[in-house]
Amino acid sequence: MKLIYLILGVGVCCSGVMATYAQDNFSHWPRRPQEFEQAQLLLSQQKWAEAAHALQPFVRDTDNFGCEARSVVGRTNIVRYLSRMHPYSSVYTVRQGDTLPKIASKTQCPVDLLMLYNGLTTPSALKIGQKLVFVDMLLRIEIYPSLNELTVWDGDVLVTSYKILSMKGGVEAQEDEREVTVSSREAYIQGKRIPDNSAQTSYADKLIRFSNGFVVCSQMQKDKNPLCLSQKDINELAFLIRVGNVVVWKP
Repeated sequence: MKLIYLILGVGVCCSGVMATYAQDNFSHWPRRPQEFEQAQLLLSQQKWAEAAHALQPFVRDTDNFGCEARSVVGRTNIVRYLSRMHPYSSVYTVRQGDTLPKIASKTQCPVDLLMLYNGLTTPSALKIGQKLVFVDMLLRIEIYPSLNELTVWDGDVLVTSYKILSMKGGVEAQEDEREVTVSSREAYIQGKRIPDNSAQTSYADKLIRFSNGFVVCSQMQKDKNPLCLSQKDINELAFLIRVGNVVVWKP
């Protein structure tokens, strides 16, 4: 039941965020490209995919227009990536002896994401021959301290972007591009860490560690090298990544 609430919550959250976009006021920015006026019209008509397509060429820009483009494209794409509409989803057939952790290892799709995609309420609720939707989350994180943004990419496609609330431990002072990896995804309930293969991971608060010692956490969590996002954004980000994903710090 809690997983059902989670699935509904993800959908409502994504829909609500996109619905409020039309109220954002970017009119004070000078010389808006024609594509942005077109996108605003499309959004008013609830044509999210078309608007995102129009702004895709601007997602790499580091000015205000790039920020707006990432906001629209990210709000649109995240809905597909956290649902069975994922553009690269595959199907796994459950075999004798399979468990959800074993399937997660075979498919490179985290347990909690398998549960989300397939509406499972417990990791043990499997039957031989059952079809499970999965996605190998080969996504890349890019961190832009100068823009206070953490972005997630699928090749050249922007999946979503998040606002960095604060940074410590020298993240903001880094001058060269550096590449590390995701070293762990941790789940906590009331400050207590729970096992990765627990059904509770689906609705637990997440914390993400990188191989260079930095941690993506909320401002309520304590760590010596924190990169802080809102807890809601961290929980969403955790669905998109797995251990081993590349993380690139941009100067």
